Amino acid sequence: MKVLIFVYTCMAYEKTRALLQQNSWAKDNFDVVFVTDNPKSELKNNIYLGSYTKSWYTKDFNIITKILKLCLEQRYFYYDWYMITDDDSYLFIDRLKEYLKFFDTDKPYFIGDYYWTLKDPKWIEHDYKWAGGGCGYVFNKTTILKLLDVINKNKFPIDNEDIWLNNVIKKDTTIQRVHCPGFSQYPETISNYPISIHLNHDMTLINKYHK
Repeated sequence: MKVLIFVYTCMAYEKTRALLQQNSWAKDNFDVVFVTDNPKSELKNNIYLGSYTKSWYTKDFNIITKILKLCLEQRYFYYDWYMITDDDSYLFIDRLKEYLKFFDTDKPYFIGDYYWTLKDPKWIEHDYKWAGGGCGYVFNKTTILKLLDVINKNKFPIDNEDIWLNNVIKKDTTIQRVHCPGFSQYPETISNYPISIHLNHDMTLINKYHK
């Protein structure tokens, strides 16, 4: 099984976040690609898709669309699954692959942590649960084709990037939203068998999980 992981970073955090990932869970793994707004990035496996039009603390919706399209290009088309995660996350790649064996790559899945809102007072009363982008989301080519079709046919209000992407998903009810217990938006909510953990900006936790 081939899984391609895009880590969303930026010039401001390449050295304090992305580099720590590169030297830990992503070390010597060419299936991990750092997406950055730095055309002169020194990260070993990086890709520059243009400058970001949003401020540093949120993802660029145009860049997310570019990543989706990139997955369909010849150089990345042979992967079975794709993931977008943040530069302050810790990922157990082997565990992710084991988990994904239970899913059919021909069916449109969008996998992530949908329960994090139940732990956050800001969102606990919200009427819609969406996958938290910090620990990332996983999808396949079938999902990508459906997402791009919705994006091409609709305009969505610019909001938090996770809400934006999940509003796209809501437009196509055939996309199956799957909560993965191993994905944790906050370190304090991790399961007994973590797969992806959003460190919530605390990069000192890298050493804790990288043992």
